[in-house]
Amino acid sequence: MKSNKNPLPLGRGGVNCDYLDTVFNYSMVKRQLQNSDLEKTEHKIKNLEKKYKNLQDLIDAIQYMKQFKVENKKELLEDIVNNALKSIFVDEDYSLKLVIEPPNKTRKTTKYKLEFYQYGELIGDNTTLMETNGGGVLTVVAFVLKIIVGMVYNKQRLFLLDESLAQLSDEYTGYASMFIRELSEKYNLTIVLITQNLNIAEHSHMIYHLEGIPTPPTVTLNVKEVVENWNGYNPKEIFKVHVKNFQSIKATEFVFKGFTAIRAKSNTGKSALFRAIGSVLYNKYNPKIYPRKQKGKGETTEVHLQSEGLTNLDIKIVDKNEKVCYIFDGDKTLCGKKTITETLNEYLDEHNFSNISMDKYKSYKSNLRDQLESLAVDNQYNGLFLVNGSTQDLDKVFTILFDAEAITHSLKSIEEDKRDIEQTLIYQKRDYDRLKIEHENNLKKIQTLNYEMVDCLHKTLYYTIKQIQTNKKDISELSNKIDIYDSIIEITEMIGVLNEIDQNQKNDKTEETRISCKIKTLDNMILVAETINILEETENIDVKEKTLKTNIATFERLETVFELTDSFYTTLINIKKINKNIESTNNTLNTLPKKYHLSECNKCSGIGYNHTGE
Repeated sequence: MKSNKNPLPLGRGGVNCDYLDTVFNYSMVKRQLQNSDLEKTEHKIKNLEKKYKNLQDLIDAIQYMKQFKVENKKELLEDIVNNALKSIFVDEDYSLKLVIEPPNKTRKTTKYKLEFYQYGELIGDNTTLMETNGGGVLTVVAFVLKIIVGMVYNKQRLFLLDESLAQLSDEYTGYASMFIRELSEKYNLTIVLITQNLNIAEHSHMIYHLEGIPTPPTVTLNVKEVVENWNGYNPKEIFKVHVKNFQSIKATEFVFKGFTAIRAKSNTGKSALFRAIGSVLYNKYNPKIYPRKQKGKGETTEVHLQSEGLTNLDIKIVDKNEKVCYIFDGDKTLCGKKTITETLNEYLDEHNFSNISMDKYKSYKSNLRDQLESLAVDNQYNGLFLVNGSTQDLDKVFTILFDAEAITHSLKSIEEDKRDIEQTLIYQKRDYDRLKIEHENNLKKIQTLNYEMVDCLHKTLYYTIKQIQTNKKDISELSNKIDIYDSIIEITEMIGVLNEIDQNQKNDKTEETRISCKIKTLDNMILVAETINILEETENIDVKEKTLKTNIATFERLETVFELTDSFYTTLINIKKINKNIESTNNTLNTLPKKYHLSECNKCSGIGYNHTGE
């Protein structure tokens, strides 16, 4: 029998369902990966946006802090300078204004300018003030600016000023003295001023009256008298200086508190005191010129600076036979200038004595470098601080003073980080958009595949059901043919019995035997006829030679049946003839005694038919 099995149905476009299933599963896995990538990218974008916002907030905060600090420092500077001008020049109505010009399209740096007013009208700025005003005003402004820069830059509290107000007229010196006293009390400053003018010293908290005792080839500085005038003021910090064998000083100790004035005539060696303190603070000790020439053999030169209160400073220089060593806090000793410098700078930074470094301006030749690198010490020969007509000086100092440079660099660095994040954010968003499009396309593909899978499965189900129906029909036909085959086998066996009966009849001449065999033959013929009728009725089969051969041919293993066909057909003809005699034969059979019944016919036994005789 030929197989009616159909191939696996195809989906739309002739795609095999197995292939669709593989593509569908792959797309689902891809969808999960895309979901994961989208979540990761979205998380990255949120983090980047958060960082970007934080950086922007930081920039805003720094700019606000910068502006806040600048405004505060600007306000402090203007208040102190204007207070000095109004307190000292009581009848002139001077005032100062610091003008800050931010960067613009043509200029990348901030510009600073000091404008001077008198009676509310502009009379000049720092570039023209020396041409339009006298030395007294400039001296006061420079003096106050030096103190303000030290205060603002590192909260410095000790200032040593050697004849810094020498150009101020006597009519203003008393006012200047009162202003310095008030300034020291208000900001807890220790201001030490060397002067020859008694009027400047008259309102100080302490006055050291010094004299120079001739000791050829030099003089020896001697403290003649100390006058104190505290008027209830109690300073929060005290500085002590012990100097030994330093130029004109043999062995003297000074205590500086509040506004301390040092008054002495010229050539008394009073400036040696400031040189001694400056050599300690700025590592400027020179063993060739600073040791006292009259010192005894084996004696040391010493400068010891200490403070009690806010700063708690303790530095000592010891020079023995030109071997210079520093002693910090009484126990740490370093020798050699190069070795000392770094440690000294760190120590001074910790104690509010750091100085403005001008190393970045290596080509800068102005005396401003010396003034900034030794903020605590000033003298009349250093020039006017910041009011000498140079805008370059002013820009450099205020850029450092207002932290503008450091803040600008910080802002620039943060801006660069922000730009990097912004660029990364753009790439991540593009990546996210791409992933989203791919994800959406994959979803559409999955939906399409889903429809195609459903369609393909429907077709598969349809073809499967159809195949089952075909198989059922084939099974039914095969079952019928098997039944026919069984019937034919049965008929064939019956024909064999009939032939055997017929042969027995011919060989046995007795009447009884012939009658008994005929009866048996008749019964078998009746059974064959009934079987044929059943075949004709139930299977719709016309039992003819040609039809029978055709049915038998469908079963290849029954070829032997064909040999019996002719005999079977001939027997059928005889059966029809015998049917005519069935009625008479039955009547005759009924008249015979029981001994003639078929069951007692020994010659006819064993042929497969048991006639009861009823």
